[in-house]
This record gives sequence, structure tokens and C-alpha cells, in this order.
Amino acid sequence: MIRLGENLSEGEDGVFTFNEKAHTVTINSSVENGTKADISGANQFAAYALAFEFSKTDTGKTEALNLKSEVERDQKQTVNLTGNVKLTNTGIIGIGKDNIEKGKSAHQFKGTLDGDKHTITLDIGSTYGNKISEDDLAAGQLYVIDDKSHKEIAQLLSIKQNTSASQLHKAKSMLAQKIKHYRTINSI
Repeated sequence: MIRLGENLSEGEDGVFTFNEKAHTVTINSSVENGTKADISGANQFAAYALAFEFSKTDTGKTEALNLKSEVERDQKQTVNLTGNVKLTNTGIIGIGKDNIEKGKSAHQFKGTLDGDKHTITLDIGSTYGNKISEDDLAAGQLYVIDDKSHKEIAQLLSIKQNTSASQLHKAKSMLAQKIKHYRTINSI
């Protein structure tokens, strides 16, 4: 999950572009021969991380997703920082998945990340939703990210199933408000 905001954006210079007419998203990845990327900022890092995750995935699940360039995950990667990368408030904590779906294996980054005097600033442990209560956030993350049912969420959080559904609804409403606000201030 990534969060657009002050450090990540949409558009030609952003992480991705959205084609409303075709209902497709294109990740603006820039990878040479599938193994080399020069990254100068957060948008390029996010695009690389997403391309790393989604390259050569099950196309039946990703028909609406396009990549400007693929990443050959099985090959050693060379990532060079040509500028500082500020990933605070983006939800990004690295390259590759930090959780694994049932029956799947993790995509491991193999290779070199050369900072050459440039830094990557991470914000590990910050919540994914500003002003969303921890309870609503927990239910939303378990439902959306971990693919848990309301029954499973209720058991995990020691709450009623209806409470889980209510918390998810509140989290979705808050997220919809944030997206609407973002689109308004960015004239999207």
C-alpha cells in the first residue's frame, strides 16, 4: 500500500498515471534491461518498488495495470540513488512485499542499492491513516490487506462481526474523503 501526498504524486512525473477512459493505471517505472534503475526521488523509488512487485504477475489479476518497464526480479538488481529519497508518510518501507499470500513466496530483492552520499528516509511504524481511529484502522487493514473475513476480524480483535463491518465502513469513508480532498487540491 502506498499513500499519495506531499512526497508521492500521480502524473507523468509521479508514481503512476491513471487513464480514466481506459480504466487503467500505468506505473511510471524506469528500469534499464530489467535490472538497473537510477532513482532521484520518492516517486521514482515508489515506481521501482511497485514494478518490482508487479512485474510478470498473473495477468488475469492485473489487466488494468501496466508498467512502463518491467523488473527482472530473478536477476541481480543495481539501483543507484542520484538524489535523496524521502519516503516518510508514503507507507513504503522497502522493495518487495513484507507479507506473503497463502501459497506464494516472497519476491526478494537481490543486488546492490548504492546511495553514493544520498539517503533514503523511511517512516517505519507510522499508521496508514491519519485521523482514523486505531480500531477502525485495524479492521480495515485486516480486511483489505490481510484478506480476513468479518468473522475472523471479530475473533482477532475480540469484537462483534457487526462492529468489524462498522469499523471498516468508517475507515473506507475516511479514505474516500481523503482521496476526494487530494483530487480537489490537485485538480484531478
